[in-house]
Amino acid sequence: MFKVNNTIFLLIIFFSVFTIYFSKAVYWPYDSRWSLYTAMSIIQEHNTDIDEYMEFFEDEGKREVEKHFGHYYSQYPIGSSVMALPFVFVADLTFRRVLALGSTTGATDKFDFNEYFKGKYPTGLEFFIACFYMSLTVVLMFGLIRLFLGRKRSLLLTAIFAFGTAAWPTASRALWQHGPSMMMLILTLFFIIKAKQRPEFVQFAGLTLAMAYITRPTNSLSVILLTIYIFWQHREYFLRYLLWASVIAVPFLLHNLSVYHSLFSPYYQPEIGFAWSEFLVGLSGNMFSPARGLLVFSPIFIFSIIGFIIKIKFHKVERLDYFLIAIIMLHWIVISIWPMWWGGHSFGYRLFSDMVPYLIYFMVPFMQMDIQSWRWKKASWVVFLLLAFTSIVINGNGAVRESGRYWNFVPTNIDQDPKRLWDWRDPQFLSGILNKKMLK
Repeated sequence: MFKVNNTIFLLIIFFSVFTIYFSKAVYWPYDSRWSLYTAMSIIQEHNTDIDEYMEFFEDEGKREVEKHFGHYYSQYPIGSSVMALPFVFVADLTFRRVLALGSTTGATDKFDFNEYFKGKYPTGLEFFIACFYMSLTVVLMFGLIRLFLGRKRSLLLTAIFAFGTAAWPTASRALWQHGPSMMMLILTLFFIIKAKQRPEFVQFAGLTLAMAYITRPTNSLSVILLTIYIFWQHREYFLRYLLWASVIAVPFLLHNLSVYHSLFSPYYQPEIGFAWSEFLVGLSGNMFSPARGLLVFSPIFIFSIIGFIIKIKFHKVERLDYFLIAIIMLHWIVISIWPMWWGGHSFGYRLFSDMVPYLIYFMVPFMQMDIQSWRWKKASWVVFLLLAFTSIVINGNGAVRESGRYWNFVPTNIDQDPKRLWDWRDPQFLSGILNKKMLK
């Protein structure tokens, strides 16, 4: 994906982003809170149940735990735990050695998160892993954009992705599903686009798409539509594509059969109620709500729309573009059908965050465009940079201040009082700026 002589430059990007992400530990431990415990159970117990942590989660976190056939499991997808395995393995090994050095008997009991994190969630380790993977994802995004743009413009668009989108206030704050999901979708796009010159690359998209699916079930839209695209465009590599996908898919399905006695866990079989009025509210809310709106928290994505219009105007729309637009639109519909379309307690458009890689991709045509009129060129770039700056300020505010988190339940809990999602007098995207009491 990268040339050797670019290694230092890429390391600079990685460590610069990681330093910014990690410098302020605003932790959002909701859906992700059992990801590391599941990873530790895989390492120590060779299973995915978290029975050994019963004493801990009897007090907290019950809502994220399910019981199946006598054992307790995190209700969320296993993908994030799989991604955490290398880090948890090193942590476990390190603590074992520390225990051995400090023990007169040399005993090396298992690494117990209860004891060594004083009954709290392992926030430091999880935050480190989330920052690491998102910093790596930013580097991968730079590699994807470099397929189209020069270094300077690629760096600008990469910075917008890193700091002006949900990548910062959501994906880098905890090991949510969204960070690994973004990473896998970026790699998938890279393999598909690279296949235009080297068709053999497309087979590896099977591996990354399968990983995206076991991380986030809404990525089924990408799996289905991009599989159709690959069959249509690269039929000669389709069998290899399926074989690479099976490396992830087969163990995933076997695990589900073992644990749930079904091919899919309950999280992959949601019960969705549908009402036109609620659907229209969700549809508009996911785009324009002052608490969850995509174009409110990252107005820079207006240029994703402009980028697609530019492609249409200059007859540069490719087959892949239609598939990606279809994925984005269907994703928007799916997250809007869910009665809790705002996604519970979060900052901004968490449920839409998986689509950020595709939206960044559609900003490329604007960056490529050489407008002949100096007046229009200057004006368009002024607007672009202004919206980019606004997006960075909004998402940075949510990333480094606790106010965005507190907003979800102060003065009332949004899950019980969803009308607050439309309150422009107390918008979440300005929490801590308008409301001085929540400034920290």
